[in-house]
Amino acid sequence: MFPACGSTSSDAVSATPAASGAAADSTEGGSAAEGGSSAKAGSPTNGGSDPARGGSSSGGSSAAPAGGSHAGNASGGQSSIPTEGWTACEKDQDCVTVPENSCCGCNPFGVNRRYEADARAEFGKFRQSDCPPLGCAGHACPPDPVPICQNGKCSWKPGCSSRLQTECAMDAECRSYEARPCGSQLQTYVTCSAPSECTGIPVCAMSPDGLEFMFPDGCIPLGWTGCPSECN
Repeated sequence: MFPACGSTSSDAVSATPAASGAAADSTEGGSAAEGGSSAKAGSPTNGGSDPARGGSSSGGSSAAPAGGSHAGNASGGQSSIPTEGWTACEKDQDCVTVPENSCCGCNPFGVNRRYEADARAEFGKFRQSDCPPLGCAGHACPPDPVPICQNGKCSWKPGCSSRLQTECAMDAECRSYEARPCGSQLQTYVTCSAPSECTGIPVCAMSPDGLEFMFPDGCIPLGWTGCPSECN
């Protein structure tokens, strides 16, 4: 079974609920209203939350419940990740985030840094060619998830890229980035990101979604990469 559209493998701390991933109501031991069998009460739901755009300036303060087992790995089967051990933490510095690809896109996964390599190897088993036609839009992982330790388990909260332009300007830890889309002469607001070093030389950079922009001051948002071709 492939993971449902919008599901995540770790609990994200976000100020606003996701547009997708709402879990269906079920009763213990009963069957779902549409004819499918429902999960017993107390078992982890398979619907997660995607950090919604426009969170608070702190990146979201409401904590999602932590715990439970990993519902499925990136390729849709049962994960071999021992969630209780791999996500255990005492402080934020114990945690890192690892991108977990699925048939419906990518979501960050919070894991103890001691098991980062193991998590990357597990999620590296994902093959897009194994996915059936699901009709869901794929999405890239956010470029700047912030790893945190929440209730003794590694999780994450949205970074500066989740801010709207007005919110970005009010957050001292974030910076607004303006650039010219390749093929256009108009410079516009592009994204919010943590401050980066600037070279002062115009440079082309590509967003996680594959869009290319020319940055006039050489300041590149976190998580962006160099353009594969010349930007006109």
